[in-house]
Amino acid sequence: MASRLIPWLIAIILFCIILLLQHCRHCPPCPEMSVQTIIIPGDTIPKPYPVITPVPDSIIYVPIPANIDTQAIIQSYFSHTYGTDTLANDSAIFISIDWHIFQNRLQSIKPYIANRRPLLIQNFSPTPQPKNRYYLGLTVSGNKSSFGLGPSATLLTSHNTAYSLHYDLLNHSASLSINFSVW
Repeated sequence: MASRLIPWLIAIILFCIILLLQHCRHCPPCPEMSVQTIIIPGDTIPKPYPVITPVPDSIIYVPIPANIDTQAIIQSYFSHTYGTDTLANDSAIFISIDWHIFQNRLQSIKPYIANRRPLLIQNFSPTPQPKNRYYLGLTVSGNKSSFGLGPSATLLTSHNTAYSLHYDLLNHSASLSINFSVW
């Protein structure tokens, strides 16, 4: 009787060692991070800002020379002069100024600014880790002399190890199987 018991004890001890080796792994690796990058292009249409009306701090009068064309001076004085100056126009920014001069005074300035730099947004989020999955099913077994039928339960761990428990209702026997991931 002792000779039959020794192989079963060795098999059970080896089975327990295999179970312990599977669950006593090193700490799980750090979760992988997934990066989602969103690039929002910069403005292509300049944004108008409110009109700025300058107010002079001081006025300095200069003496008028004797030989001048009075008609040209008066015509220039009462004319409305409009202009546009582009201060910067490159891939990063666009700055433009519309100006208006009347009676030798700057009447208004209207700036246009467009920020052409693209906006980069990066979202870092951990990749979801696999979880244990549970399965229930039906076991059908048989050989030349007997037939078996019964329920089965399977646990698939996050380490890709499958543990299956089968119970045969017709023969009143149970079996346990362990499957490991090969590659």
